[in-house]
Amino acid sequence: MAYKGSELNVSYTGRADRVLKSRSNPLYVEMQLYFSCVVLKRVLFHDNLDLETVPVNDRLSVIFSTVESDSCDPVEFAENHPAKRVLDSEQALKMRPRRLKIDYMSNRWIGEFTV
Repeated sequence: MAYKGSELNVSYTGRADRVLKSRSNPLYVEMQLYFSCVVLKRVLFHDNLDLETVPVNDRLSVIFSTVESDSCDPVEFAENHPAKRVLDSEQALKMRPRRLKIDYMSNRWIGEFTV
């Protein structure tokens, strides 16, 4: 699929496909680069999202975001992932995800992506 001018390969397991098909509402997947003490790639799953997403199909939509943390306190970082602001510099806007993998195990969504 095309995501903001770049190719994004989205794949999900058979388990994830079965759960997606059973849902009455789409699943929103946020691929997030989180800049703090370290750079962390996070995949967040939302039932509702007030951000502009790109549909993969009628059951799944995605968004890629880059955010900066509020501080570099290791305890706060590990527990809460505080976000200070969305990074919207020219360099941040050039970053694009290339691959997203989704699974559903032990009653929860799991994902990983590459940039």
